[in-house]
Amino acid sequence: MSKPMSRQRIWQIQRRAEGKCVTLSQPTTGTNHCDACAKRNGVRRRHAERNADWDAADWTQSTGDLAKQFNVTPAAVCYRRKKAGIQSAGRGRPRKTITP
Repeated sequence: MSKPMSRQRIWQIQRRAEGKCVTLSQPTTGTNHCDACAKRNGVRRRHAERNADWDAADWTQSTGDLAKQFNVTPAAVCYRRKKAGIQSAGRGRPRKTITP
């Protein structure tokens, strides 16, 4: 048993089919959002994180410096460090080590 579709969802589907923003009904630039909505939602920053050349990164730099260099958030740099298996120098307390 499926739920009936809301008027709002029908409106969004119609705007997307017309190539307009699903929020403000303005013309889009390739995504589902207009420039104003994309900026507000951080779409460009997320695309910058995906398109950055992470192989060329100097991982000895601090997270803040790398974030400025690649124009992304520090959380994105931490995510890429973890994905690459590179441990940051970190200033927090050392992690607990389990000794047998």
